[in-house]
Amino acid sequence: TSGVPASIKACSELAPEIAIDLSKQFDAKVTRVSLKHRNPLIGAPDSWEQLVLTEFDDNKAILSSNTILEKSAIVNEPRGFYFRYMQTLVVKPVCLSCHGRKSDITTAVESRIEKNYPNDIAKNYDLGDIRGAISIKKLIK
Repeated sequence: TSGVPASIKACSELAPEIAIDLSKQFDAKVTRVSLKHRNPLIGAPDSWEQLVLTEFDDNKAILSSNTILEKSAIVNEPRGFYFRYMQTLVVKPVCLSCHGRKSDITTAVESRIEKNYPNDIAKNYDLGDIRGAISIKKLIK
């Protein structure tokens, strides 16, 4: 309701808070990851997530308005076996206001992004691109 510049706060503050709450609720790590992340501290993928994101990108041609790409696996890691799950986040028209090409992003939004994310690489997306994914990692006991 406050416009695109104000919505940056939702992505930078509210979404991570929701992920933290879900992680606590389900005793798992819930996060958003991307090959082109905005915040490397919370958006950089681990090696399994990188492989899956690359696989998603390689298969994005099969996406339509009625489909999603997702992957799950049981992964053996040094600390034990983990259930892993990822589901794509696809670029919608509203996403281009912050993640599109320079011509899509207003000066006010660009200024806010530069202030909040000095190391931003989450731009130059086109409609239908895979922006990243929701990732869930849970230790199997």
